[in-house]
Amino acid sequence: MRYILYLRSGDVIYGYFSECTKKRDAEDQTQDNVATPHQQVKKNLQKISLLLLKCPLDPDCPVVVSREEWGARYPREVANTPDGLPYMIIHHSEGPECFGQTDCAQVLRDMQDLNMDSEGKSDIEFNFLISSDGTIYEGTGWNIAGSHTEGSNDVSYGICFLGDYGSHVPEPDSANAFLRLEEVRNEA
Repeated sequence: MRYILYLRSGDVIYGYFSECTKKRDAEDQTQDNVATPHQQVKKNLQKISLLLLKCPLDPDCPVVVSREEWGARYPREVANTPDGLPYMIIHHSEGPECFGQTDCAQVLRDMQDLNMDSEGKSDIEFNFLISSDGTIYEGTGWNIAGSHTEGSNDVSYGICFLGDYGSHVPEPDSANAFLRLEEVRNEA
């Protein structure tokens, strides 16, 4: 699978993860990295608030929809990550683009159901998801490992553009929303 990595330095790396980078020794997972979902809510809200505080007078500021607003299920378990992870791994959902909170919320609930019920994951696999209209949806959020890229979830944020972008790039509003997330990550 192809990935695009946005590094803190501003560099962009395109490439493929080999099977060897997907292997992770289970013993590396310590009990210290596991927390209840409630322990991360405050930290996530602080970082999302930072994004919103930067934008009150900026007409280009993206809307941020919380897990509660899109109707997320409660995760089975949560694995903490430190602040300032070095990578953002960009994905696309390979499904139809969505516009508007009602339509996109259903797409996210369906994705979370697939991830949890069919794939056995703890939650929706991405940290944040971005719709075609530039709305940011909180997935697992900041400081909680997603399950987007096996072997790299503890060192990266997974950002998913909702839609199939195999033949075209995301809308400018979507790209702007991603850049705002990048700004907040760099200030964290």
